[in-house]
Amino acid sequence: MTYPEIVTALRNAGVDEPEHEARLLIERYSHRTMADVLSARNQNYTEGTLLEAVRERCTRRPLQYIIGEWPFWNETYRVHEGCLIPRPDTEILVETAIARLPRHTVFWDLCSGSGCVGVSVLASRKDLKCFAADIEPIAVKLTKENAALNGVEGRICVQRLDLFAEDAWNIPEEYLRPVCILSNPPYIPAGQIDGLAEEVRREPRLALDGGEDGLRFYRRLIEIGADVIPPEGRMMWEIGAGQHPAIADLARESGYCVEFIKDLAGIERVAVLSRNG
Repeated sequence: MTYPEIVTALRNAGVDEPEHEARLLIERYSHRTMADVLSARNQNYTEGTLLEAVRERCTRRPLQYIIGEWPFWNETYRVHEGCLIPRPDTEILVETAIARLPRHTVFWDLCSGSGCVGVSVLASRKDLKCFAADIEPIAVKLTKENAALNGVEGRICVQRLDLFAEDAWNIPEEYLRPVCILSNPPYIPAGQIDGLAEEVRREPRLALDGGEDGLRFYRRLIEIGADVIPPEGRMMWEIGAGQHPAIADLARESGYCVEFIKDLAGIERVAVLSRNG
């Protein structure tokens, strides 16, 4: 298949950015640079791995699962089915944490997924330690792999944990007193999930479903924070588009001040909760 033929196949399958994805697939499986692809648009690519990857993508299997890894912040993360795919929006949470976490402290990354939040913060802040947890065994495995891949495995403790099962917590002493809880929890209202893009619906429902109003996990995070965060501590969460008024009400009702940080599209993307403003 030529580059234009791959683009056409992806476009006909309903892929949103067929030109970009065609170049990525050719680069990955034919070991060409983007300049090579564009300068020889009618080159016929015959590699079986490439053709199979194109066929898979035409079924709307997420590109990240096909490739098996994805860039995020300054790191690369292994990803596959059963785990939420790292997204650029979440880099706002990482950037905020890197800038604001006190030196030589411990933070928690709850609902860790691939580990991209905790691992990228640790990679940029050599003075920090992290306790990371997720309910999905695949996510726990990937967080451990990605911590090792990015050289922070000595400063992170990873466990499988159900946030709603209080008696299941068994956290090592050195990670027990976090100054901050970071989280990119499930926050999509349950009734909206079936209307999401097909690729998103291929991701684990547990990583998307935030309950009836999308706020189930934020309520639980506030309960956890009340028990473990010191008065001077903070919580930093990724939130969904349009959720900031409900998050503000929830925070104030629980005695927190809240600040919102916008993403590049001007959407309130990160909520920073503190007791003292």
